[in-house]
Amino acid sequence: MELALAPRARYMILCDEVIADEARPGKLMVVGLTSLINWPAGSTAPVRLEKLVVLLILTDGHGTGQGQVVCLNEETEMRIFGSPPRPVSFAGKDPSGHYGVAFKLLDCRFPAPGVYKVQFLFDDTLVHDQLLTVR
Repeated sequence: MELALAPRARYMILCDEVIADEARPGKLMVVGLTSLINWPAGSTAPVRLEKLVVLLILTDGHGTGQGQVVCLNEETEMRIFGSPPRPVSFAGKDPSGHYGVAFKLLDCRFPAPGVYKVQFLFDDTLVHDQLLTVR
């Protein structure tokens, strides 16, 4: 059994969608880059994103482990939403190369304005996080 070693995240991109370019294998197109979410004026209801895609470009991974994306309130560290764990395998891949994996999170609800951390975990170990502001 091959030992699983956590990868490093070269990039973490939050967006609406990732599309593979059929004319150029290996080329991805990011649609709707997301770094700021506007809170509707006068609203008290949670802000809802129908979908949030988290694109990770990983390197230095070995073996197979469980990958997961979670969103936490930065101030309270309370988990807001996330993906279920799923297998991420580096078997047969050059560890020094780049490996893209996308997580599609549906029905993402932000309960209040603030700063949130989107985190990528590999076998329950934090690999990378990125801030997302809701204001």
